[in-house]
Amino acid sequence: GQLGRMLLTETQKYDIYTVILDGAKNAPCAEICNEFHHGSLMDFQTVYDFGKKVDLLTIEIEHVNIEALKKLKAEGLRIYPQPEVLEIIQHKGRQKDFFKKNNIPTIGLSEGHMSHIENSVDLLDALKKFIPKF
Repeated sequence: GQLGRMLLTETQKYDIYTVILDGAKNAPCAEICNEFHHGSLMDFQTVYDFGKKVDLLTIEIEHVNIEALKKLKAEGLRIYPQPEVLEIIQHKGRQKDFFKKNNIPTIGLSEGHMSHIENSVDLLDALKKFIPKF
């Protein structure tokens, strides 16, 4: 994506060989990396096999197979951000829980209360609380 392209622009200033895996054949970074691989970021084997080809792995999007990343990390691959961090941000409810647990300010549905919307009834209840005459 675009973040990958911006990162590659910086790596080109140094002697860094870049290898990219992207789900889109015409990804913005495909034309400026050293080596491009097309494949699903959610497929365990694709991500795992790709990770075995690199010395360091960085991810620009949280939608990636976490189990493959965890296995690669256990085998010694340096990964940034770490799979455990990506796992938290893949699910916005877990992300909010992490923020709350670590006293990181965040927007909740009500002041001083973290609410999770699990279904349409929860959504309607939340809207009624915060939008007059809904």
